[in-house]
Amino acid sequence: RFDKQILKTKNIKLIEIWFSLRYAIFYNFVSTFYFQKKKINFFKLILKLLIQILQTIKIPIFLFKKEKILVVDTGRYKFYQNGYNDTVSEILKKNNFTFKTLTISNNSSLFDRKINILFLSNLLHILLKLFKREDTEFKLLEKKFFKFFGKNKVNFKNIFKQIYLQQISIFVLFRFFIKIFNSKNVIYLENANIAKCIQYCGKHKIKTFDIQHALASELNILYKFYLTTKFKYLITKKIIIWGNYWKKFYSHNTRCVSLGYFERNKFYKLKKKKQIFIVSSIFSRKELIFLIKYLSLKLSDYKIIYKLR
Repeated sequence: RFDKQILKTKNIKLIEIWFSLRYAIFYNFVSTFYFQKKKINFFKLILKLLIQILQTIKIPIFLFKKEKILVVDTGRYKFYQNGYNDTVSEILKKNNFTFKTLTISNNSSLFDRKINILFLSNLLHILLKLFKREDTEFKLLEKKFFKFFGKNKVNFKNIFKQIYLQQISIFVLFRFFIKIFNSKNVIYLENANIAKCIQYCGKHKIKTFDIQHALASELNILYKFYLTTKFKYLITKKIIIWGNYWKKFYSHNTRCVSLGYFERNKFYKLKKKKQIFIVSSIFSRKELIFLIKYLSLKLSDYKIIYKLR
């Protein structure tokens, strides 16, 4: 409903800001832990910083060749047959595509062939926090949000500083590299941090592809929204999904293409077992624990596996 309210304003900048931040605002709304600070290990921090600086120094090596496909690595890594890698790069490599990878992930290795922009984006983020102030549209969004939902715990000041300015810092670097490489196709596992990059691609007729990488549901705020045709440039053009069943969980699902699960490289014949596997959800953990207790009493002959996340 609030999506519709924002679209009615016909204020393009306001609409773009909202669709960049609706994911962050939602999770700040439902969780008191959204901006909770983690304990800092200074040795690990310095080591990470040194690695990021070295990764930044090697960037010029990759600037001399244009590439039609640009992968944006947002941080989901797994152990594959040839080592530890992000999902999209592994899929493309396996299918003999040539591409460049722009990464905003701490998982990226010092010796991989990826353009790691973490150090540069963090540096730019710090500068933006020092000098950039909230603009008129951002303040208008805050006002409209509280008017619609009532006064609540959403911290717009923190969202501006920690999320919105981080999105801008990533976008500025993304725009630079996509112009250097003249890329026409951008592939990623969608993440709210690259919302402004997706919007830029939509405005400049650059094709964007998201690959399904997790279970989807009606509650997934990243993929469920109201949007008119006029503003379809704000969202990913094509989503590669595991099968037609998953289409119903995506808004504007005509953009969904069912091609199966790319990461599967073997098929196993498994014996059926009396077991239930439940994956924890960040914000419904208590309900799931209650469900597990109930199932354990009703289905005593079943083995119940509960995976935390």
